[in-house]
Amino acid sequence: MRIIALCLAGCIAIAALRLAIALAAIFAIGALLWLVYFKPLEALCFVAFCMTLRLVESHPLLVAGTVVAVAMTARNSDIDSTKP
Repeated sequence: MRIIALCLAGCIAIAALRLAIALAAIFAIGALLWLVYFKPLEALCFVAFCMTLRLVESHPLLVAGTVVAVAMTARNSDIDSTKP
């Protein structure tokens, strides 16, 4: 009987954890929708930042190579940034 009570308590704890995660996800989606409605530029920047972080996390060598290529191109360009 005690094993059944422990299993039931574990199931209740897991259900409470799932409910907390679901509520956090709903709150995050609501906050993002509020941000899109009231501050669309900041929302776009936030989404672009999240996408960039995900890209760096999933393909770090590709991102590093791209950064190096852009830096080399900018360094070798004839554009003088000090001119008005």
